[in-house]
Amino acid sequence: MSGSRENNSCPDGYRALSPAELRELLHSDGKMDQIIRLNETFQDLQVDRETLLTSNRSLAEESLARRPRLNNGKLQLAEKYRELSSLATTCWEKQSQLVHSRGKIHIRASECQRETSLQRLSESLSVTGVCRAKPGGR
Repeated sequence: MSGSRENNSCPDGYRALSPAELRELLHSDGKMDQIIRLNETFQDLQVDRETLLTSNRSLAEESLARRPRLNNGKLQLAEKYRELSSLATTCWEKQSQLVHSRGKIHIRASECQRETSLQRLSESLSVTGVCRAKPGGR
């Protein structure tokens, strides 16, 4: 059992080394330190990788869970834009009608004012007797 355990814990790169190369590694403190640092770095990277994969999966699941709400919101927004467009068109039409009606009212007011002025002038002239004078009788 301990032999299979050693085989499983031994990285594949060391299996390719000869016994003499393995002894040389054992006696070289610098190379062993480098191997240990690289192994620790690799393990740290593996832990970081697993953490990132877990985080990414969690974010993906959350994103997928929110998708129906997002799609529903998009549909509601599109409907609101259609309503807004319709209301804007209605407002422009009513404003145009209002401007047209104001123009007619202004013309009618001017006509009424002229008629009233003419009527007052006529009344004023009839009161003074100018209308009773004979035509051409100066």
